[in-house]
Amino acid sequence: MTNKVLPGVGKNVVPVPFWLCKGGFQIAGMTMRTIFPMIFSEEHFQVRKFLFMELIRLQKPISPAYITEKLNMSIDKVQSILKAIAKNQIWIIRNEQGNVTWTYPVTVEETKFKITYSTGEQVWGP
Repeated sequence: MTNKVLPGVGKNVVPVPFWLCKGGFQIAGMTMRTIFPMIFSEEHFQVRKFLFMELIRLQKPISPAYITEKLNMSIDKVQSILKAIAKNQIWIIRNEQGNVTWTYPVTVEETKFKITYSTGEQVWGP
C-alpha cells in the first residue's frame, strides 16, 4: 500500500491517496515551522525528540529524573518543559507518577495499534 495515508474514520482506517492529503500536510508543516518556534524553544524540541527516541528504545515510561540525567538539564527546567509541552496534551501524555508514556505518534501503553519501524523496533500507536 504505497503512497497512501491511513486516517482513522470512526473505528475504521481508510486508505486515502497521498495527493489528496498533500495540502493538509503542507499546512501542518507550515504551522510547525512558523507557529511552534514562537511557542517552544530549541530545548522543548530537544526534549520531545529525546522522548520519542527513548520511548521506542526503552519501551517503558520515562521519568523527569531520567531526562534530567541524559540531557544534562536541571530538574526544574525539565519539569517546566514537560508541563509546557503536555499542556492540552499537545505532544506528550504523562501517567499519574508524572512519567511520560506517550509522545505522538508512539506510546508504551498497549493499544489496538502496533507500529513496526523499518529498523525493526516495535511500539504501540495511540
